[in-house]
Amino acid sequence: MASIIKRKRKTKITYLVFVRRKGVKAISKSFINKTDAKKWARAVERKLDTGDYSDYSEASKLLLSDLFRRYIGEQKHKKKKSWKMYEFRCNILLKDPIADTNLLRLSSKHLAEFRDRKTKEVGPSTFNKYLSLISVVIDTAMQDWGIYLPHNQCRLVKREREPNPRDRILVRDEYSRLIEACALSGNKYLKNMVLFSIETAIRVGELLKMRYDHINFDKFTLLIPETKTGKPRTIPLSPKAIEILQSMPRRLDGKIFP
Repeated sequence: MASIIKRKRKTKITYLVFVRRKGVKAISKSFINKTDAKKWARAVERKLDTGDYSDYSEASKLLLSDLFRRYIGEQKHKKKKSWKMYEFRCNILLKDPIADTNLLRLSSKHLAEFRDRKTKEVGPSTFNKYLSLISVVIDTAMQDWGIYLPHNQCRLVKREREPNPRDRILVRDEYSRLIEACALSGNKYLKNMVLFSIETAIRVGELLKMRYDHINFDKFTLLIPETKTGKPRTIPLSPKAIEILQSMPRRLDGKIFP
């Protein structure tokens, strides 16, 4: 049942409406006309009866920057494998004008303006990652924090078309020149790192996390516990890959490459 409180001001009279239901946060709004107050109260009660009411008042008080700070503050990003990049991008977004946008008023226009600014600095792939991050943060607010929004505006914005992935292999004398340059480097591990990478097509992050206890020298396999997909995998090693590993002095910390 709605209740209407008449409030006398110095120059006018206002009507404060409260709609209360069990299990629902009290909903209130102020009007200068009692007829409008009654109409609003009836409309809210109808929506509550049909389960069609959503309270956007909290969203109207928040900026997008508030969500970024809470997302990092609650360490939601650390559930991601590349959490350091998520944190870095959140800090970049906090410096952009879009961070000062009211959450409820965020529209495709704001996101289009953000796209126009960002694509002057970064490529299409990187912009898409920023847009995805904004979308993830908004989804977290709606699903985990109970902040009601009509919808996630990021889903209405078209992603930038990304260029085709690079398809490049070493040609002619490039291989020998590369190995010679690595051998002349001050990093004593660089030559073997490059040789092993070429032999196995392993990712850089996986290469740097390799440990001797991940290698089965009898079965010629390497266990990669942490992968891009989040699932461990085992890859076969060629005799040349095993030879590269056996030619290196063992480190005391168990890692193969520093």
